[in-house]
Amino acid sequence: MIPTAFDAYMVSAVCAELDGALAGGKVEKILQPEKDEVDVIVRSLGKSRRLIVSASTNYPRICISERAKENPAKAMNLCMLLRKYLTGSRLVSVSQCGFDRVVRLTFDAGDEMGFRSVYKLYLEIMGRNSNMIFCSEDDTILGAVRYSDLTSPSGRKIIGGMKYGMPDGQGKKDSHEMSASELSALFSSQDPLAPAAKTVTALLSGISNLTAGETVYSVTGSAQSSIGECTPEKLADAVIGLNKTVEKRDFSPCLVYRTGETSPFEYSFVSVRQYGASAQTKQCESVSEAIDTFFSVRDDSERIRQHVNDVSTLLKNARARLTKKISLQTEELAECEKAQELKKRGDLVMQELYRIKKGDLFVVAVDYSSDDMKSVRVDLDPLLTPSMNAQKYYKEFAKKKTAKEALTKQLGIAKSELEYVETVSDALSRVSSSSDIEEIREELRRSGYFRGKALRGGVKGREKPKKPAVKTLRSPSGYTVYVGRNNLQNDYVTTVLGEKNDWWFHIKNYPGSHVLLASSGEEPPAEDFTFCAELAAFYSGAAGASNAAVDYALIRNVKKPAGAKPGFVTYDKYYTAYVAPKDHLSESKN
Repeated sequence: MIPTAFDAYMVSAVCAELDGALAGGKVEKILQPEKDEVDVIVRSLGKSRRLIVSASTNYPRICISERAKENPAKAMNLCMLLRKYLTGSRLVSVSQCGFDRVVRLTFDAGDEMGFRSVYKLYLEIMGRNSNMIFCSEDDTILGAVRYSDLTSPSGRKIIGGMKYGMPDGQGKKDSHEMSASELSALFSSQDPLAPAAKTVTALLSGISNLTAGETVYSVTGSAQSSIGECTPEKLADAVIGLNKTVEKRDFSPCLVYRTGETSPFEYSFVSVRQYGASAQTKQCESVSEAIDTFFSVRDDSERIRQHVNDVSTLLKNARARLTKKISLQTEELAECEKAQELKKRGDLVMQELYRIKKGDLFVVAVDYSSDDMKSVRVDLDPLLTPSMNAQKYYKEFAKKKTAKEALTKQLGIAKSELEYVETVSDALSRVSSSSDIEEIREELRRSGYFRGKALRGGVKGREKPKKPAVKTLRSPSGYTVYVGRNNLQNDYVTTVLGEKNDWWFHIKNYPGSHVLLASSGEEPPAEDFTFCAELAAFYSGAAGASNAAVDYALIRNVKKPAGAKPGFVTYDKYYTAYVAPKDHLSESKN
């Protein structure tokens, strides 16, 4: 769910905070990590701060952040434009345009001759219509994240060289320009049974569902009250009180968490009480902290989702290609199975060579090798001699025999590749962090898949591979247990961390994690074996089974063949346990 809290009230709160913290600061650096996000590094009050200005269609925002993102190797056009005009300038002010979701950053810049110039960067925080527009002092558009031409359905033109104009206000009223009696009259004209919060957002500009709900809650103790339950007079007074909170800058920024969850689902510039016992709030030291914390979680989730989709698409294409290849090779192999029949036909021709003449179209010969010694018709090429007809069958037999051997080998390779793709897909289904997806992307790069096709934000070719982030926990008896959740981690667990007398676990006949019980040569109790087997079953393709077979063996009996794909091993002298999959990793976090 996309939050709605970044309304005009939130804009007022963050602008007041940013103006106080950054006004007069020097612009040290400008970065553009995303096509719709600009990071302005401003030095103010003896400290450099990162100002995030994002016109993302999903999560537009402006705030001070401690998080630094990776930047593209080549700067984008807007970044180069902003660097040209704003590097070394002073941030004069951060202000709100009217009472709207538009932020104006004003910069005072100078050139080599000492002439001063003023530039403005507008951020329009309007969901899918969010934009970032760079203008000169007279509001001539110099650049933008998103341009709109003369055919734009909105009728608003964002074109270089044209004058910047504010977005359409949608015909709503500005509560800051209305008195309590005017607001009361406006609410009195509405259906008294209408939900008060929805009515407020429909009539007044710049107020979100969350802020409207909290305003209604302050009147009746319920965000779902109707206008009649609130009474127009009290509702009007509540809106006036909200406006005074902004004017006095009496903000109480907070994050809102659903009970039992660790990621916030809303944020606000005032305390949120409308959710009651179903949610908890955490007060923040600043509005920027609330915004940055909230969107950082969503940025990470969005980035993971995009990268998972990238890899998933590549794996899906590889699976389709390999499946088709296996099907075709299987059909060709079935044809090659007829090779023995060709040899038999050549033998029959040689058997009847004495009575075949050049020009014959066929010969009927008795197959003495069959149990019933049946007669078989063998077609002949009338242009060839009897001996040449026999040799023709023998050559076709040899050709198909060679093809069969090659196809059998190629079919095995294709099936092995398909099995490998399934192991990566299985690991991809358990991705929970940026490091997880990055390891899978690195694995694909190392194993030579999708060569020449770049993964979004992939690891640079010359970077030294990082040590896999293997999960560890303790067994019931206190032994260390390692869990590999992708093929790189599996290799690391089995070939690097494992010692010859440690116990190794893996789901039977499914892709899954390598689990290592580091017992240092000691004999662990039965409960530790069950514990590790349950882990191996849960982190596998059989996680949904009620009873799964898990093989386990000493590491000395587990081998990785030379040149094998990541995660592939062979093993012997093993045992098999039947267990119900269980996620002990999650239990260890609680």
